[in-house]
Amino acid sequence: MRLIGTVQVGISALGVGRGALGEPTFRRLFARLVASAVSIGLALVVMTYLYVVLGELMPKAIALDRAETVAEAPRARCQGTSHLDARGTLPRSATRPPDRTT
Repeated sequence: MRLIGTVQVGISALGVGRGALGEPTFRRLFARLVASAVSIGLALVVMTYLYVVLGELMPKAIALDRAETVAEAPRARCQGTSHLDARGTLPRSATRPPDRTT
């Protein structure tokens, strides 16, 4: 269950970054060609299209074609980061030595 949470945090962070960086970039590009309101719409359409093709369809096609290889690739990285807390540091319980009094 911890792995799913780790992956979801990464997906959410990438989505926010994609919107924060991509939409203004495309909006400025299209603003030279069309009106401001139209450029915002075009930027949204282009960003959505790129996300669906590059972020959804292509990875799924690769995963279906090479399922075992794709499944093994991120395992170690996700296991390593699933122990980090929101600040990116190990929680106190993870750094404390085990109790050996029993």
